[in-house]
Amino acid sequence: MSTPPLLHLSAADLVWRPLSPGTRLAVLKRLPDGGSICRIQGAPGAVFPEHQHYGGEEAWILSGDYADPDGTYYAGDYVSYPAGSRHQPWTVSGCDLLVIAWSGPPRGERADASPEGES
Repeated sequence: MSTPPLLHLSAADLVWRPLSPGTRLAVLKRLPDGGSICRIQGAPGAVFPEHQHYGGEEAWILSGDYADPDGTYYAGDYVSYPAGSRHQPWTVSGCDLLVIAWSGPPRGERADASPEGES
């Protein structure tokens, strides 16, 4: 059994795509369960698209603030959303997040799905 190759992405390697005005997402890695590990950024005052967490979502706030009806989270904070939860977050000062989205919905049903239909 061989060891899988190391995955390394520099900031220059990231492919960003818009989510909503002032927000963007870069997929770092697709997970075997259909989920993904992503960087998500929001400009000051941005509102993220309303979305459902099909398989749950883990977010680590790298910088700035990130808020939803349950609270406001700051750099260094970690928040875990359970499967089935739904929200429309926003940021006041801007934010940079590391997000693990577990087992997404079927291909083509996510607003952020790629044109190739990846989930």
